[in-house]
Amino acid sequence: KYTPFGPNIRRHLPLVTLTKALNMYLSFLAMKRTSLPVYNVLKRLQPVYALVQDWAIRGAIPTGGELFGILAMCLGTLVTGLGDLDFDVAGYAIALVAAGCQSLYLVLARRAQDEVKDLSHVDLLYYTAFYNCLIFFPLSVVEYPEIQKFLANDGEILRLLIFMVPYVLLGTLLNYATFWCTAANSPLATAVAGSAKGILSTIVGMVQFGAHLTMVGWLGLLGNTGGGLLYSLAHTRQRLRKSKEKNA
Repeated sequence: KYTPFGPNIRRHLPLVTLTKALNMYLSFLAMKRTSLPVYNVLKRLQPVYALVQDWAIRGAIPTGGELFGILAMCLGTLVTGLGDLDFDVAGYAIALVAAGCQSLYLVLARRAQDEVKDLSHVDLLYYTAFYNCLIFFPLSVVEYPEIQKFLANDGEILRLLIFMVPYVLLGTLLNYATFWCTAANSPLATAVAGSAKGILSTIVGMVQFGAHLTMVGWLGLLGNTGGGLLYSLAHTRQRLRKSKEKNA
């Protein structure tokens, strides 16, 4: 059993937390500059980063079918960019870097589990939450005067609670599911699984926020989603084949 906050924890988990914090910060910046559907498609390039990073850091090699699915996702993303009526170079760049940070923290989290014996996905959730507090608490202190001024307005405290409680609960569930999926499968599989969430977010963005895509953009969305489906099928086949070989 590992030692809590021992050398192995200090070697791996702060870096996981730092890349996760960068992903959070850059994601919020990107959402301000791109439409929600396009933001989600750009974030779906995360599997490409995960593929390269997992190979470079952990030596993981995908199958041919998985590679084909990821290629289809990339092509769909490029086509969507051509069909985006709200194109913003800075927004695209920030979203792409955010996607890279997101896949990197997944790969680093899985490497931490490879290197630290008995480190579970719940442990990962705890340590990243702890180190995130060390990063964001000083930033919150700097913003405290502005927060005080904002909350002094009528009804703002109640509004804050109405928005913050569900936000915290959903964020907790998302992080738990993410680390659990990464531990049970792989960083690449977790990255591709995010495509299902992206489809729902795309629909919400179209209906709720009036985002605009041309017909080319819609074709890109379909290609991106189809690529995620192809990867999922190839990954499932690979797991079934390994399971049969193990039981043979």
